[in-house]
Amino acid sequence: MALAPRLLGGESKAAAPPVRSRFSAAFTWVRRGARHSLASPGRERVRDVSVADDFKLAVLRATDIVQLVGEHLPLARAGKSWKALCPFHPDKNPSLHVWTDRQVWKCFGCQARGNAIDFLMKKEGLEFRAALLALADRAGLKPPDPGRGGGAPGAGGGRLEALEANKVATEFFKRALRETQEAEVARRYVESRGIDEETADRFDLGYAPDRWDGLLRYGSRRRLDGAALERAGLAHARKTGTGRYDRFRGRLMFPIRDSLGRVVGFGARLIGKEEGADHGPKYLNSPETAAFKKGELLYGLDVAKEAIRERGEVAVVEGYTDVILAHQAGFPWVVATLGTAFGAAHARVLRSYARRLVLVYDADPAGEKANRRGLSEAARAGLGLFEEMRVAYLDAGLDPADVIVKQGPGAFRAALAAARDVVDVLVEPAKRASTLERAQALDEVLLVLSSLRSEGVETYRELEIARLAEELRIPQPTLRARAERLRAEVGRREREDAARASARAATSAAKGKGGAPPPAPAVEAPPLAGLDRRTLAVLLARPALVEAARAKLRLEWLEDARARAAVGAILAGGRADSTPAELVALGEDEATRRAASEVAAALEDEIDYAAEWPGLVARLEERSLRRRYDELPEDERLQKTQEINRRLKAAKRPQAGNVGGLSSTVSSGRREVKPEAGHAGA
Repeated sequence: MALAPRLLGGESKAAAPPVRSRFSAAFTWVRRGARHSLASPGRERVRDVSVADDFKLAVLRATDIVQLVGEHLPLARAGKSWKALCPFHPDKNPSLHVWTDRQVWKCFGCQARGNAIDFLMKKEGLEFRAALLALADRAGLKPPDPGRGGGAPGAGGGRLEALEANKVATEFFKRALRETQEAEVARRYVESRGIDEETADRFDLGYAPDRWDGLLRYGSRRRLDGAALERAGLAHARKTGTGRYDRFRGRLMFPIRDSLGRVVGFGARLIGKEEGADHGPKYLNSPETAAFKKGELLYGLDVAKEAIRERGEVAVVEGYTDVILAHQAGFPWVVATLGTAFGAAHARVLRSYARRLVLVYDADPAGEKANRRGLSEAARAGLGLFEEMRVAYLDAGLDPADVIVKQGPGAFRAALAAARDVVDVLVEPAKRASTLERAQALDEVLLVLSSLRSEGVETYRELEIARLAEELRIPQPTLRARAERLRAEVGRREREDAARASARAATSAAKGKGGAPPPAPAVEAPPLAGLDRRTLAVLLARPALVEAARAKLRLEWLEDARARAAVGAILAGGRADSTPAELVALGEDEATRRAASEVAAALEDEIDYAAEWPGLVARLEERSLRRRYDELPEDERLQKTQEINRRLKAAKRPQAGNVGGLSSTVSSGRREVKPEAGHAGA
């Protein structure tokens, strides 16, 4: 492998993706600082259009939601929408729909919904600002200067700062591996493992020089201070005195990227020295930071996800080198955990891409024993989410990289093909062990089956219990009763654990130790209804009416605070050519956006929303006037009746001549106007 030192000709910067013409014009349409004021007497003032709104809408305009979702899920045409299996809950039939014209998505199973930003937040576990900037980077759009109203500098800043620090560190480590004489030992190691230069570049392999301040000095030249490197887990503060020193020294560096390809942390292998007190452990990972969550990440997923999606299958191994050599040998659907057992977070991520899961372990006796301790937890995490969950064992003492290099890719392919069902692997000891060990192994399997909570798992559980009863020659009622007892025990333990956690949090909060009482369970707010819902639906479906709404509509006429916030945001920042998704995104808080998103997802093509507008305005004003009338003291109602009826007539609503006869209801001392028939749907 030609990884000899060479000059790179200075820093090479990848060219930014060209901004397409329809995107480059996206910033021109907002009237900077425009204030669409509804300052007439009694009207609420809607908020200003800000630079942050400009940028948010520009990002949404630059993002085709069908293309975005299609990068994560296999989409199929379904009439005027596209559909896919929902990645946010166990989904047997495609229930997630995406609309091109509205630029929104909704799952009719779990009710998750939103626009492109919402999808990326939920799919990748990102905060709003991180998802917004990721989409901006994808579209080649530059974020606004925070000083111009682009948001608080600290909003999401910890994660963004860590991502920038990791990006700079990756550059430094890659250059060191290729350019420095010191890295010769690392280059020889990479070559000895059979990794070629193209593959090393693809995975951004690097080398951390064995110096105390190599990265610190490089970061300083890139205007990245030591404090930022420390927060990103790349430097340590000195225990005595002041200053900092590099965390990684004398190590081969494996950048760890999220599914979007951003470096969030590093794995590092000691090179050329013995592990110990002087040099640290053989393997060292980044610590937990704002960007790096070890238990939620999978190494290689960013380069494997397309192959996983196409194949419908993913293989999970244990080491970085295993992944690298598997990809090089033609197995691009392989990923690895980061030194942790396969868990529920990993399963949820991979379920978005694959229907079948294969866990790959070495088969040496110690390894098998250790693997069995984690296999039950892995089975609990994966069973019910994947159509198939299997386990592949390799020849004793060999990891996947060894198998590929020493025995060839064919041997690794054969091992994957011979993978066995995870329940079969777990129940195997029950077939050959002593009576006590047999009972323990059987309980282990039943405990796994009893712990499953996924949709439709009851049928699967019954089928497995029936199969086990036949194979082990145990009556089904006996196994079923044992499974029920274990299931009850699991539920009891979970409740006790939750109660203890709540008590600890409450005690900590009471003692002022920085804890916080457990959050109240989230309660799903009911969808908007009646005239409030209809008003928002009309504006979402026919944004050309926004200008007319600014002149005619008063926010005080809307009763639901979410509707007032959503409509107010649309009046402030909406345009005649806005998509529903862009209008939804104008909401300032999650509750507002969620309510508006639900309305947008329920819009119907067959309804002529524009024709409803004149009558809708009249009905809103009538409802407001009636409410004001009801709130008047009894002695004021009579003198206000004529004024209110006059204003109702002015609304030009045909059925509002005397609007149910307010004067007659006053004289009789009661109100007999029929309740307004609200609209349940959009």
